[in-house]
Amino acid sequence: MDAAEIHLEEGRTMKAIQLFLMDRNNATSMRRGYECIVQQLWRHLAFGISRKSASENPIVLELLEFGKQLNVGLLDSSATDEVCP
Repeated sequence: MDAAEIHLEEGRTMKAIQLFLMDRNNATSMRRGYECIVQQLWRHLAFGISRKSASENPIVLELLEFGKQLNVGLLDSSATDEVCP
């Protein structure tokens, strides 16, 4: 988790998310990964963006793939509601 925080501090958010999600049984790591995913989705999905544009954005697609890796059993219900269909 320390390595992920360093990557995050240095602006390598996608690498940080990847590292957070590797620690599948750590609730803190899952929460941090979740927070980073949501923050980046908000950053890359501005209001008014079309669904087609969003689906063609490689960063958005990668973030959505990261979301599939979350261990939602370790997240609270409000976080689960945001990331689960």
